[in-house]
Amino acid sequence: LLGGHHNITKKILHGQRERYKDLRLGVLWVDAHPDLCDVFDGSRLSHANTMRRALDFGIEPHDVCMVGLRSWEEQEIDLIENGGIHVYTAADVAERGMRKVADSVYNILNDCDAVHISLDIDCLDPSAAPGTGIPEFGGLTSRDVLTLIIGMQGLSLVGLDVVEIAPPLDPSESTVFAGLKIIMEYIAVIAREKQKAG
Repeated sequence: LLGGHHNITKKILHGQRERYKDLRLGVLWVDAHPDLCDVFDGSRLSHANTMRRALDFGIEPHDVCMVGLRSWEEQEIDLIENGGIHVYTAADVAERGMRKVADSVYNILNDCDAVHISLDIDCLDPSAAPGTGIPEFGGLTSRDVLTLIIGMQGLSLVGLDVVEIAPPLDPSESTVFAGLKIIMEYIAVIAREKQKAG
């Protein structure tokens, strides 16, 4: 699924939770921001509340892996540090390398019956994807993101959403093509897994 603001993912994750209501649903959240605010600018339904509402839907914190974080609100810190969510900041990725981070994420989400990937294009450094609403300096590289997606092959992947691409903010269209490449790589992961299964 493709979208504008990350708040569209609320409906997607609610639908996935209903679809797999008797099973463990894991979420790989690739984003500069955790979107764990309870209320943001007076709203419980903004783009900054998306993952918080997903937890309200019954997605378990220990089944959520967040990769690429580098900006958060004060009200989100307790959940990040003590809420049971697995967090890999952009700085963690730079220090450890994406291959090790991807392996760690895989091992956690492999215990889930179904896994949804939600990717905000601002997970990428603005040098690779400037066309987004809230660009955050110090982000993931294009290679990091592809390594992460490819590293999820073998999981029970059930969906992908790519959000926050704003073409008018990037005349070079590099952000659009980054989103396209991510989607195509996800499709390739699914195809390779189906081919392997036989």
